[in-house]
Amino acid sequence: MKRKTLALPLRVVDFSNTSQVVSLFTRESGLVEGIAKGAYREKSSFQTPFDLAVLHEVVFIEKMSGLAILTEADVVDGFRGLRKSWMRHLAASHVVEFLRAVT
Repeated sequence: MKRKTLALPLRVVDFSNTSQVVSLFTRESGLVEGIAKGAYREKSSFQTPFDLAVLHEVVFIEKMSGLAILTEADVVDGFRGLRKSWMRHLAASHVVEFLRAVT
């Protein structure tokens, strides 16, 4: 089933030259682990490759077992203020790690 939701990447791992495996924290579905095929390609359905602590609106196909397939992603908020100060970035990293531990 296809779903569209706001998501915050908690973990991003490069899978191949063009793809990423992403753990997303979503409001409706909780923790979603999926693969973004072609995230690094110029003409992909993703605005940019996934980065930690960047709010995305994602569309994914939910699987009963295994990884979900991410089909689209648009950046909603890049939280640029977090990257201006080391202390802000550190605080955001702690929040991301807390979310990963709780979910």
